[in-house]
Amino acid sequence: MQITETRRKSSGSSDSFGSSDSSGSSKFSGSCSSAAPGKQTHHHSSDMAELKPPVEAALPLTSGGSRQNAGPSEPCFQTKSTFLTIRDDALNNDDALDAVLQDGLVVTCHTNCGRKAQGTAFLQPELQKGHCYRIVVRIDNKPGRMCYFFGISRRLFKNNAGQALIRKSSYSLENLYDTLHEEGASGKRGRPCFHTGSVVTTTVDLIHDRVHFHVDSTGIERTAKLPPSLKWQFFVSLYNREASFTLLEMTEVDDSLL
Repeated sequence: MQITETRRKSSGSSDSFGSSDSSGSSKFSGSCSSAAPGKQTHHHSSDMAELKPPVEAALPLTSGGSRQNAGPSEPCFQTKSTFLTIRDDALNNDDALDAVLQDGLVVTCHTNCGRKAQGTAFLQPELQKGHCYRIVVRIDNKPGRMCYFFGISRRLFKNNAGQALIRKSSYSLENLYDTLHEEGASGKRGRPCFHTGSVVTTTVDLIHDRVHFHVDSTGIERTAKLPPSLKWQFFVSLYNREASFTLLEMTEVDDSLL
């Protein structure tokens, strides 16, 4: 697999399996086009609004001042969901004239969703057997508390899938659940796992078949053993209007660092 070297800054870290220490790692970067959002609906959520604290930028840095060219190994979110928009992210924000743009790094929900349908975006490239990956996503805005997911699945599912299908299809961390969904609903509700401003680090070890989630702001750590599979897909699923997640890092790491 072609790997492009780049430097990224991230505020999320963990001292155990799933550490975001970048030593000895290769990082993907680049751009990718995404589908335009479809027709909006008007289903309104009853979730409580969550205040958005100031969030420091933790964006990847690249050398040079030109736009990155798309490539098969360059990470980006993709979706056909009618609830989501995937947009460019401007790097080197201090100087807009010299900003480097990367496509597909920011996922935004433009419509309030419901339990039977919400917006899911899958990260490309897919995760391959025999490799280990670290994926870091910042929650820029998360109105409400429930029905937000970070996870991996053995196969793609519908981009407008409802919550029951997402839980059945994935190993995932859902806000307000104490345990992971493991291709079936956890069934154990709990306190919020993450908030606006949180950085969620997902480590997928496809040498030893395990996944680990770490949330910097709450200290939440969740690990699960995975069934054998040649490939996995990382995804995020958003629920309320104006929710926004940004990909900070997708890195292939040496399993000795885990």
